[in-house]
Amino acid sequence: MIGQVKKEGNKLAPGRRGEPVFPFNLPLIWVGRGRKIAEVTALFRDLSSTIVLLSSVLSRRSIDVVCGSITKKPGGEVVFTMFLDYTDSGLNLESLRESLSSFGVVERVMTNGTVTEGVTINSHAFPLLFGERRVIVLPTEFFERIANFFRSSLGGVANTVLFELGRMCGATSAKYMGAGPNRRDGEEVVRSGLATAQAAGWGIVEDFYSDPSKLAWRVSIRDLFECTSSRSDEVGNRSHFFRGYLAGLFQESYGLEKVSCVETLCAANHAASCEFAIWV
Repeated sequence: MIGQVKKEGNKLAPGRRGEPVFPFNLPLIWVGRGRKIAEVTALFRDLSSTIVLLSSVLSRRSIDVVCGSITKKPGGEVVFTMFLDYTDSGLNLESLRESLSSFGVVERVMTNGTVTEGVTINSHAFPLLFGERRVIVLPTEFFERIANFFRSSLGGVANTVLFELGRMCGATSAKYMGAGPNRRDGEEVVRSGLATAQAAGWGIVEDFYSDPSKLAWRVSIRDLFECTSSRSDEVGNRSHFFRGYLAGLFQESYGLEKVSCVETLCAANHAASCEFAIWV
């Protein structure tokens, strides 16, 4: 099951106070065939007492919590999204909804979608949101096929195309996160951009070194999606899209005319992590 947001027209479905209610992360659930799964979203302020109350009721009803996410909203309210296996409870979805709604904190109860190879897939709405931005999730194999198509069609120019695509992605991310005159600090925007990339599964940020006085930076990434699998047609460092992402991210975050970015170490070339040097 994938965290979701219900949509009405072009707006997020509001909560009780007219504010959008949605999870910020991407919970994944493995479900056996024939099991009944419901997604339950609760909105409250007292997390501990609500969890105790819900746990007691669910236990008496033989309802299992198979996954969940907890997100605190800026106003102090907590969004608690639970995925419940109610197969053995003897309840149907409507009676489950009525039972949980009686607590006054449950916002909505929804059923699961299609079960495919043990994974229940929600078909209601978008799978992942960063804040209020819709984000799509693609397998790394799909990206690899796109990159290989570029190389077979364009030759050496393909790496330049991948770099430019990454650069536009990084610059767009920086703009969204508040880069620009009299707005957020450049390093803060860069760190947010790196955290967003990590949350999207691109890789794990191991180190970030910054020397703003010299306009020089270094970023180390473990398990970078572009470099973890081997490729026989390229011997050297192989990150081009993410290298471009860093160039665009730093250029836009600091309001620079031009930024250079080189991958100095690469996991595809037997290094433990991929390391990038960025400078003006």
